[in-house]
Amino acid sequence: MAMNCKKIAQAMEPNAIVLASDRDTHQVVFASAEQVLSKTFTEILKDRSSRLHNALDLVVVDESYTVLRCGQRKGLKKCVCKNAKSFRAAYGDLSILRSLCKEGTPVLALTGTADNHTREVIMCDLVINSDVLEVFLSPNRTNLRINVIKTTKKDALSNLDWLVELCHRKQSETPKTILFCHTMKDVATVTNYLMLKLGSSAYSPPTSRESEDCLIGIYHSMSWDNYNYKDRIVSQLKSNWKVRLVVATTALSMGVNFPGIRYIINWGPARNLLDHHQEAGRAGRDDKKTQILWLFTMDNSKLTVRTK
Repeated sequence: MAMNCKKIAQAMEPNAIVLASDRDTHQVVFASAEQVLSKTFTEILKDRSSRLHNALDLVVVDESYTVLRCGQRKGLKKCVCKNAKSFRAAYGDLSILRSLCKEGTPVLALTGTADNHTREVIMCDLVINSDVLEVFLSPNRTNLRINVIKTTKKDALSNLDWLVELCHRKQSETPKTILFCHTMKDVATVTNYLMLKLGSSAYSPPTSRESEDCLIGIYHSMSWDNYNYKDRIVSQLKSNWKVRLVVATTALSMGVNFPGIRYIINWGPARNLLDHHQEAGRAGRDDKKTQILWLFTMDNSKLTVRTK
């Protein structure tokens, strides 16, 4: 079934009032949390005479686990995600939309990662009643194989040598790989090691030194937006183009579907179980066998097991 869609990015242009006109026949409107909370959009939505207000029959919040905001809700345990307030904090304010829509407009919250506490926070932040209908699907992915590698800080980088050798041999046919790091320092360390070890093999063809021909990409919250660098990395991961290895932070682990990711490497264990599910979830979207490797050093890692 074809669906007539519009992106809010189009609606945010000077003639944004088109969303309220009778000429607008769009069935689905896509937007980021920040865009739907903008003054331009909310002014149109709350206008009871606007077509948008009267035609809107459902609000869908994808990646709804992002509403987690530390220490913001009374009666709820403190969220484990310490930087949630600064990263996509607008998700925590989406309940504002409920007061602007017609009374009784339903809200559908979707997420691939939600433990009991996360579901409680989602319901609280989006003002969803306790008698909500909840649908659960198993997160088990039988095509993913998880391996944990214990190493020392001194030898940690050498655990990437197999990937370097694979890239030497396969070049532009190297299986697509994402390496998740916690900090910008780790991103720089891993990227520099790979570039140094690969030398000319970091490019395809090896004689090139153009950034567009580099097999290694970097993705984090401060990537170079002015040059559409993030979009280029994402589009190349979605296709079968030059970039084969991407060193990234968790900024790359949310709401993207990359086919054919064969390896996920965690440079240290994920910060929490939700991050682990999000990062591992980038792998094996084509249902083929995929490896997930956890590298951690006993020099600075503490593993805690809680039992009841």
